[in-house]
Amino acid sequence: MSTILFIALHAAESREYSTHDYIRFQRHCMLAVFDLQQTRQSINRMDKTRILRWRDDPFAVCAWRGVTCMYSIVRAIEWDTELSGDHAVRLTWMDVRWLPPTVHRVLIANQFGCKPSPASTRHFPREVTNLRMSCCALFGSIDMTVLPLSLEILDLAGNQFHGELVLANLPRSLVIMNLRRNDFHSVLVDNESLPSNFRQCALCRYQKNRVHVRTVTGAPVDGRVIVERINIFGRVYID
Repeated sequence: MSTILFIALHAAESREYSTHDYIRFQRHCMLAVFDLQQTRQSINRMDKTRILRWRDDPFAVCAWRGVTCMYSIVRAIEWDTELSGDHAVRLTWMDVRWLPPTVHRVLIANQFGCKPSPASTRHFPREVTNLRMSCCALFGSIDMTVLPLSLEILDLAGNQFHGELVLANLPRSLVIMNLRRNDFHSVLVDNESLPSNFRQCALCRYQKNRVHVRTVTGAPVDGRVIVERINIFGRVYID
């Protein structure tokens, strides 16, 4: 993480910055999500994503398509190509590290034109409650111990996350996880640490792949952790 991002996030959390300072930082964040700067060349690239409703002030992020603000602070981002029709925001690159820390709801989905980009749960917005980033060409491993404490819904389906998934030390607010169509080779579950309101963690594997699921104690896996199997005809079965 860059020095400017670390300092700004710390200031935002400690409220040392004024609202004006934070809005400037927020603009920097939102442009950095696209790997852009506040330049004329960036405006042309932004046009191609269809994120601009108008060009009068292209760097006024609260006027961007799919962005919801409250008192000039970004609270929600919704860029789903299947829900927005002809005006869908179509990304070619996304840097998760720069999503503003004040965002409560993130819905970025079906971005099939996105280049593969790394993502870490450590960089998810700290105030987010509903985070859905499915089919965005994200890759990396998932560390559940650093998820935002207020998170209720996590949907990272259809990406390229890999390695072992450890379901332990989850946020107590977490209810739903959709991790289907990723590349996990194993899942380790601590049944006792699943939150009381937790409903489901869904994964899936294809016919020839195997996901090894076990618990830390050797006991049967909690029924709320589901691994689906997809055969060559696309039919889904529960392992």
